[in-house]
Amino acid sequence: VVPTLNAVGSIRSTLESLRLLKEAGARIIIVDSFSTDGTVEVSRGHFDQLIQIPKGNMYSSINAGIDASYTKFVSYLNADDIIFSDIILHTLETMDHDVELFYGDLDFIDWNGRFLYSYMYPGPEYIVPLAASGISISPIGTVYTKSLWQNLGGFDTAYRYSADFDFLLRAVLKG
Repeated sequence: VVPTLNAVGSIRSTLESLRLLKEAGARIIIVDSFSTDGTVEVSRGHFDQLIQIPKGNMYSSINAGIDASYTKFVSYLNADDIIFSDIILHTLETMDHDVELFYGDLDFIDWNGRFLYSYMYPGPEYIVPLAASGISISPIGTVYTKSLWQNLGGFDTAYRYSADFDFLLRAVLKG
């Protein structure tokens, strides 16, 4: 799921980073909040489904896209992020079948695609202590089963900026 709102400057790079996943059978769902800058038009041919919902809460858009999906694994990627699809594919091919959620580290890049720095995400054993300390991380690119998303009630839209961390925390607490 890729939530969009006037993302014409970055959406091509985001969708190109998903190309290998799409070629391997992933479905790309764009959830657009009525962009006026040509975002949807430049995206044509790179997604499988378009949903349009009013501007408001990004997590409402993500929930709508995941709800419309029918794949075992789901994820979202912001319209100005890129992902290493080959690593996701390798993980899906080699992980245990009972895994319901996985995430990895990030590389931060500038608008020209130049590497800035890496961020190593803390392991699951650190998620609860971080939350207890009032520290939230944004688990961009986390992949999880749709059934886990359903069992946890999706993203809580009451959290406008950290519903993804809340989701990760609830998943860790459920084991």
